[in-house]
Amino acid sequence: MKKITKVMAGLAVAGVFTATTASAGEININMYGASYHLTKSEAYKNAPRSIGASKGQWVYNPGIGLEYDFRDKGTMGFSIFTGAGYFRDCGDYPFEFVELGGRYKNNFWGTNSWFWEVNAGVAGAYAHDWDVKSDGSTIDYGTTTAALPVASVGVGYKFKNDTFLKYTATYVPENNDLGATGGTNLIFMWLTYGF
Repeated sequence: MKKITKVMAGLAVAGVFTATTASAGEININMYGASYHLTKSEAYKNAPRSIGASKGQWVYNPGIGLEYDFRDKGTMGFSIFTGAGYFRDCGDYPFEFVELGGRYKNNFWGTNSWFWEVNAGVAGAYAHDWDVKSDGSTIDYGTTTAALPVASVGVGYKFKNDTFLKYTATYVPENNDLGATGGTNLIFMWLTYGF
């Protein structure tokens, strides 16, 4: 498993390096955050990083990701993006992914600083399949791979030097091949610094 993780990380870094030397695109550093489970489930009731008294409906999922957007830096409109990321899922297992998708980005009316975006794509996940026992503890079935369709919306603020901060919320449909997406649909949220 560690060998596959190192290979995925190496490919992501090599891909971003190659892309940045080939064009003047945007690099996004994603700081992962929180998930909201749309269906209350016993599976998340004892989540290790449950937020407040939500009984696992809200969970903190720390992690980091890197994206490359093939648009010219600071521009609006359609583009293709790719990326990779790592975070801890709601059962405290590692979740790694690579992604490819399309993005439409535009300014809010009357401003050149505030913008919104819509994204759609697919993520290839390498993660643990786990379940919850009746006592609330987890049982790990090992790692697996799965393809996940994803759709997200974001809102951000662009500074005069074309760097930006952005908040994104992604909808991830239920996929019972992975513990992190089994039994519920998710809204996954994070902050981005882009340059």
